[in-house]
Amino acid sequence: MGRRIRGQGGGGGATGVGALRLRQTGRVALDEDVNLRLRSWRIPASEHTRNKPVTLRDLLSHGAGLTVRGFPGYPRGEKLPTLPQILDGAPPANSPPARVDAAPGGPYRYSGGGYEIAELLIEEVTGKPFEVAMRELVLEPFGMTRSTFSGWSQGFRTYLVAYPNSGDGVVVLTNGDGGHDLINEVVRGVARVYRWPDFTSEERVAARVEPSRLDALEGT
Repeated sequence: MGRRIRGQGGGGGATGVGALRLRQTGRVALDEDVNLRLRSWRIPASEHTRNKPVTLRDLLSHGAGLTVRGFPGYPRGEKLPTLPQILDGAPPANSPPARVDAAPGGPYRYSGGGYEIAELLIEEVTGKPFEVAMRELVLEPFGMTRSTFSGWSQGFRTYLVAYPNSGDGVVVLTNGDGGHDLINEVVRGVARVYRWPDFTSEERVAARVEPSRLDALEGT
């Protein structure tokens, strides 16, 4: 079935589509070191990147071993940090730095910091602000003339799962900030029908107790 691509919060899945469109034209590669194309900021070297660098495939699949799950945002009128400042956790950024603390290419671990790096990569490869590049790469080709990548997904939650090799996938759109509960139910239901291995239920035994011992604890 191949490795999945998973996006969350509305922007993640579409960012993946934009990156893959750049890959189709040879402007990026999925399995090369992303530092080769980054200029204004680079992923700091660490013991975890010594044997395998972070790739675009790792970033899009949340398997780059990067920190920073999400970002709290900024009050209206407050000075906004640049993208390199966000990635370094430097003022006026109010989030910690994005750093590799596990081996790239490992298991899924959601990282908004990783998608910030993918955003920077798209900006530097295209030479355009992210919202402009995404409008040209994704929104306009799909006729999404009333959509934008300029603010945050307040008031709705979305989720995308795609298996590029098999052509399977699901997109769930909800119109509320608490939409994840519904999203999880829908995605698990679709996963059961299509037998996706990543969403199967896992049974765990908390404790093994002989039935005869339970009889003494029976109540009314």
